[in-house]
Amino acid sequence: MGRLKGWWHARRTPNEFAADQRLYGNLTQREAWLNRLEEHLNACGWIARPSCSWDEADLDVLGPGPYRLQLTSVYEENIEESRHFVRYRITA
Repeated sequence: MGRLKGWWHARRTPNEFAADQRLYGNLTQREAWLNRLEEHLNACGWIARPSCSWDEADLDVLGPGPYRLQLTSVYEENIEESRHFVRYRITA
């Protein structure tokens, strides 16, 4: 019942993001997203760089102070339902 009420309430509100700005399982969009994320983190004062080619992570984030993060993203397909996903994990 809660899902129905939520859908009914949100049915006329415009989408927050335009369709061309949504991240689907498109590999070129995934690459562009990673590049924009790296630029954004650098602009915010974090030190972000691509990980080593032999590493599982996509980005190494060396923050101010003792913080270090790794972002890993994967591309997944569900061909039966014609869905594509980009999932990510952040490891401290």
